[in-house]
Amino acid sequence: MDNFLLETLEIGLLYSTISLSIVFLFRVVGFPDLTPDGSFILGAAVSFYLSENGYSLILVYTGGMLSGMLAGTITAYVHKKLNVSKLLSGILVSLALYSISLRILGSSNKYYEDNQNVYGNILGSESISGLLILMVTALLFFIAVFFYLQTKQGLLIRALGDSEDSFKYRGISTLTLTIIGVSLGNGIASLSGAIISQYQGFVDISMGVGITIGALTAMVIGESILRPYNVFLLLASPILGSIIFQYILATSLEVGLVPTDLKAVISIMTILLLYLQFKSQKKNTSTRQIGNRSF
Repeated sequence: MDNFLLETLEIGLLYSTISLSIVFLFRVVGFPDLTPDGSFILGAAVSFYLSENGYSLILVYTGGMLSGMLAGTITAYVHKKLNVSKLLSGILVSLALYSISLRILGSSNKYYEDNQNVYGNILGSESISGLLILMVTALLFFIAVFFYLQTKQGLLIRALGDSEDSFKYRGISTLTLTIIGVSLGNGIASLSGAIISQYQGFVDISMGVGITIGALTAMVIGESILRPYNVFLLLASPILGSIIFQYILATSLEVGLVPTDLKAVISIMTILLLYLQFKSQKKNTSTRQIGNRSF
């Protein structure tokens, strides 16, 4: 396979993990959250700190994920208890997470040593295919979320995302379910940050900036193609969309687009796709796609 195609496919699979986080938060929990921008870098910073201090790989990834879950818990609590809007809660917490991550790192960027960068070393090994490892990684994320949503708690969170008002009418508190859902979504984001930072071989304080919007774009691309009507397709959409999205970005750079213009391209693409999706739904009300679509 051509190096360009192979490398872009690898990056698409890698970033599909953060896209799964966005699908979980936006579509399943019904919580349009920008905390993943901060959770992503927090997970990368915490995992780097643990690696640097000689902790095992399991603890490195567990610590990275738990840090994001804590961030998500704070966002949900700020929204539910302090009556701050969902979007603003995420922005405020994400802003604080950048300062916290910078404190953990001690500088704006840090590089992994060869003996610390376990994930990067595995992918770089000649005896193991990097593409296969990334396929397995994306698959494990997919399976974990898919089977969780089949549990009783997962079904309750899906119901909460579909209609929070139905819980309120029955006098059922949504605090606990909201905290669980938002914390899990951000836990996925922070674990993704830990893995991606190891793949890259470094942690940079700005690596999470705009990551939510990029993942959202990938999600919408996938949904436009698969038009998910069940959980399987809903979770498959961000994986497919992430691969296509990375090919679009890589091709844009190949034809001469300046890297600093990519943010504008992503923004315009997201707006256009959301508009087209909205127009399509208005025309086809009988084929409503699964998941919360209020944002």
